[in-house]
Amino acid sequence: MRTRRTSTVALTALLVAAGLSACTAGDTTDPAPTPTPTPTEARSTGIDGTGACLDGVATWAQDDATAEVDDCAFVDIVGSGNDLTVGTVEQLTLEGNDTTVVVGSVQHVTNTGEGNTVWYDGDEPSFDERGSGTTVMPLSAR
Repeated sequence: MRTRRTSTVALTALLVAAGLSACTAGDTTDPAPTPTPTPTEARSTGIDGTGACLDGVATWAQDDATAEVDDCAFVDIVGSGNDLTVGTVEQLTLEGNDTTVVVGSVQHVTNTGEGNTVWYDGDEPSFDERGSGTTVMPLSAR
């Protein structure tokens, strides 16, 4: 009787050990799903940095250039030392420094850089200064 009890305990321990190792070694569950990107992250994919309007977003990512950026809902200027002319936009964001922008029409300007100048035509846009030293002036004052 004693032999039977020992073998039963040993068999049970072996089955438990085999079951546990099967759970961890052969675990093929999918990893957690990738989170959905925020609107800003989604917009930032596919940009070319030349100011071309792609899906309503134009990004200028160059330094020390003179150029024109077409009409686009959102225009993001990342470079510094630029002299840009921009068409009609809803949101203009300046992330670089010492850039001058002449914009046809703009509803909102956000600045995170330093020492930028925005000349606008039409109604005065709302302005969110998160950087420093940026001026937003009517084109008529130029």
